Amino acid sequence: MRSLSRRGVSLSEAIIACFILTFAMMITASLFHSALNHSVRIDRKQKAARVAEQQVELIRSWSRAHHGTNGDLSFVEGWSAYDGVVAESPDNPGYTVATTVEPYELFSPSKEFEKINFAAMEDENFPNDQIDPNDPSDKRKLADSAYLVTVTVSWGTRTGERLTTRTLVTDPVRDHGWDANNASKAITLEYHTGGSWGNSAPGFLAKNASLKLRAFVEDRKGEAVDNAVVTWYVDPDCTGKGTIVSLPQNPERAVFTNMVKIDQDPDVTGEELTVHTGGRVRLVARVRLGGIEAVKKTPYIQLGE
Repeated sequence: MRSLSRRGVSLSEAIIACFILTFAMMITASLFHSALNHSVRIDRKQKAARVAEQQVELIRSWSRAHHGTNGDLSFVEGWSAYDGVVAESPDNPGYTVATTVEPYELFSPSKEFEKINFAAMEDENFPNDQIDPNDPSDKRKLADSAYLVTVTVSWGTRTGERLTTRTLVTDPVRDHGWDANNASKAITLEYHTGGSWGNSAPGFLAKNASLKLRAFVEDRKGEAVDNAVVTWYVDPDCTGKGTIVSLPQNPERAVFTNMVKIDQDPDVTGEELTVHTGGRVRLVARVRLGGIEAVKKTPYIQLGE
């Protein structure tokens, strides 16, 4: 019987096999190392996100405590305690937290809403030449109601070793302390007469003459309520009537004129009739505070005719 031949592995084949096995192990180790580094980077970023979130919540809690009900600061005060501060996180060594705080101006989002004449009892609209909803200077502004807080957490010197988060911190809702029976005390009126502002209302206003007014709104502790939207209207005594106007960007101010214009034909320009009614009027400022309506009326003003 013919015997079967036995053939072994040559040296070159063994070397090639070892090389392939070593190369495969190196690739596996490299992939494992890359995956481990990626996992570490993700873990550090997640930890940095938690550190940034803790810093934001710390600032929000501080604002609620000092700017909210029974707080000792107005909303625009105290931010220097965090603005420009760079420090290592006490609970997370190796993580540096940098915080900046800056005022952030808000606008009313509705263009049609900006056209509303807050002052007109007839709910008239402003003419196009009085207000431009696309012009930021004509929009109703909330200049002191929000701050932009930027928190940057870094754990190294490279660009990828930092995380930045931004958020708006708004004026906390406060209990203003007023109830329906004494809410009128929340509003203080001033009048521009004799070239300066004062708290004495004129007893008489000649025809075509104007009177400037402004309203200050305070909580029961005497602290100013910023960005309160005041609505103005005329409260006539029998025949008295006039025109009061307050632009949306300055709702706390109004101008009353002893004159009423009647448009006899809306389709024809220049056909307005000017009327002076005489009689007496009271000018009224109205604002809502936490669901409570506060109303302040001026003394009666005699209108000349």
